[in-house]
Parts: sequence; C-alpha cells; structure tokens
Amino acid sequence: MQGLQMIKCAFCGTMFMSETDIVTCPSCSEQSHSHHKHGTGSTMGSCGCGH
Repeated sequence: MQGLQMIKCAFCGTMFMSETDIVTCPSCSEQSHSHHKHGTGSTMGSCGCGH
C-alpha cells in the first residue's frame, strides 16, 4: 500500500491525489473508458456526447 500521493495526469497535466499508480486523473480516465481512444479522430466531434 503506497498511500496517497500527488500525481500529474499524463494526458492533461492536472495534479491529482491517487492511492494507485495510475497516471491519468479521474476525468481523463473516465473519458478514455467511455470513448476508446486509438489515435484516430472521432466522427462524433470532440465532445463525444452523441451516439
């Protein structure tokens, strides 16, 4: 158990507290789970709200 530590998000650079060794802040990890990023532009636009 590492305990809480400040980590800088690999995507947006936001500093956040994490107990794990993830490198993305909660909002970025949420986005990457909801739309699978594979380096290609989405046809939904940058928001990704549409289906």
